[in-house]
Amino acid sequence: MQDKVESRSDNKLSFICYNNNTPPQFFKINKQLIRLFIFTPGIFAIATTAALVLMILYFNEVKSSFKTTTTSQQQQQIEETNNNLTKEIESKDSFIKELQLKLSSTSSTTTTTTVLSSAIFATPQGQKDLSSTNAISLTDISVTVSENSYVATFNVLNNDQSGQKASGHIFVVLSTPSLIEVYPPNGLDTDTHQTNFAKGEPFWIMRTRPVKALFTLLDKQEESSVRITAILFSRTGDLLLKQQIYPKNKDDV
Repeated sequence: MQDKVESRSDNKLSFICYNNNTPPQFFKINKQLIRLFIFTPGIFAIATTAALVLMILYFNEVKSSFKTTTTSQQQQQIEETNNNLTKEIESKDSFIKELQLKLSSTSSTTTTTTVLSSAIFATPQGQKDLSSTNAISLTDISVTVSENSYVATFNVLNNDQSGQKASGHIFVVLSTPSLIEVYPPNGLDTDTHQTNFAKGEPFWIMRTRPVKALFTLLDKQEESSVRITAILFSRTGDLLLKQQIYPKNKDDV
């Protein structure tokens, strides 16, 4: 048999326990301790629930922000891709119109004007000399000479101020009285010893582009007899530039 008696003290709760086999036992428990045991689990559960709700809201916000950022980046990438494709299509359309105009302007005649005096370049139909327009120029020209090699470096500069890209093909020709070497390598046909503008190194520039041409000669040549000339054609074969870069004090070819 058990009974419970509350003490007169407001701060403590007293218990007297009766048991048939043992003498009665008297206990006192602080009421604040009881309240602590009763309310602490509830407060902890409420705080834990609130923390979980806040974490869920935070992660949902982060997820939404990530989706928004990802969507924005994807839209920017799609717009950039579309712009690049549009520019590429416009460039191809312009190229086709140039070819059509060139073919139509030369269809009534079978003769063409030779722009280059060098016999290594086959003359395309309707070729024009546009070098006087100064659309393209060379800067930072340098030629390094060793025992049997010449290294020519320069930058191709697009002088168009309207923002249009310049494109075409690059040749660098090393010539002596006894040989002719062409950059890019294998640019000359071994049977005809000629080349055409489309075999040049392609370029497509908004502002500038570096070029490095290496010539390794099998036989030692008199340095005074060596001439190096840069020749640039448009995509349709018109001459954009012909400039002797080594030595600079000699007449052009």
